[in-house]
Amino acid sequence: VVSGGSSVASPSKLGVHTIRPDGVLDLIYPVAEAGAHVALVKAVDDLGYLRLVKDASPETICVARRQDPSGSGVDPRGDPTQVAQARMNWHMQAWEPDRAYVDYWEVLNEPDPPGVDGHRWLAEFNIACLEIAQRNGFKLAAFSYSVGVPEWEEWEAIVETGVFEVAKAGGHALALHE
Repeated sequence: VVSGGSSVASPSKLGVHTIRPDGVLDLIYPVAEAGAHVALVKAVDDLGYLRLVKDASPETICVARRQDPSGSGVDPRGDPTQVAQARMNWHMQAWEPDRAYVDYWEVLNEPDPPGVDGHRWLAEFNIACLEIAQRNGFKLAAFSYSVGVPEWEEWEAIVETGVFEVAKAGGHALALHE
């Protein structure tokens, strides 16, 4: 939306990351009234306002994360499938009240396990999470890496696990923080 007017030249792929509702609805409503939509809104913990986002702008993709009491990362030891099951059990219960208006869920926030083996383990963990989510009707935004993570050789190891094929087949997304 152009300041002082209501014309929208073309849709944007930009979105907003929120921790609280703040002024996000002050952005969503005028954009929707102008016949466009904000591409994405991400929320953490306080998720109820995403219902208002979806009501005003059904095309807006809503991504959410609940702070897991286990922490935002994982320790890349043990069986990644068992670790994923334990984490997903907590997450899916926490997500249930908001599932109608959240398109994608993040399980972790900015993980950076040590080395190639750590990222390979994380990819296996994500494969298990994706499969569990799929069976239970949830879509994930996998990984949620921070800027500069992972390194090239770690990306290569991740790709070799087949995690992106699993994600694509299930309609999941890749989350990267810029």
